[in-house]
Amino acid sequence: MATRKVMGLLCLLITGFTTVAQDSIPVKKLSLQEAVDIGIKNNLDVQQSDLAMQRQRVALRQARSNMLPNINADINHGLNQGRSIDPFTNSYVDQSLVNANYSLNAGVVLFNGFFVQNSIKLNNYAYEAAKLEYQQMKDNLTLDIILT
Repeated sequence: MATRKVMGLLCLLITGFTTVAQDSIPVKKLSLQEAVDIGIKNNLDVQQSDLAMQRQRVALRQARSNMLPNINADINHGLNQGRSIDPFTNSYVDQSLVNANYSLNAGVVLFNGFFVQNSIKLNNYAYEAAKLEYQQMKDNLTLDIILT
């Protein structure tokens, strides 16, 4: 009988502490705009769509850069030292050999069947589609947050 009273008192104390603890947690109310902004910032699908859009923008810039001429320069320098036999005097000779190679190449595409121009158009359309997909992801998430 005494154990029931102790158990009842213990349950009453535990229940009282939990309700007090939950009442002390401050609840911050968000406006609808804040909720949408937080959702767009933290949603993985929206972030992946944003990265896909940025990737397409880089591909478009690269396609446009392919129309520019390219220039390559190369410099090689070497030094060899050693001992060898002089074929004329048949004696040992210490010698050093220095060699250097320099090159400069330039190239420009004059015509390749409109490949570069069509590549620019393709990447431009892909970038525009990625922008629209990103906007659609944001709009869908906004509607989900509003409906929730």
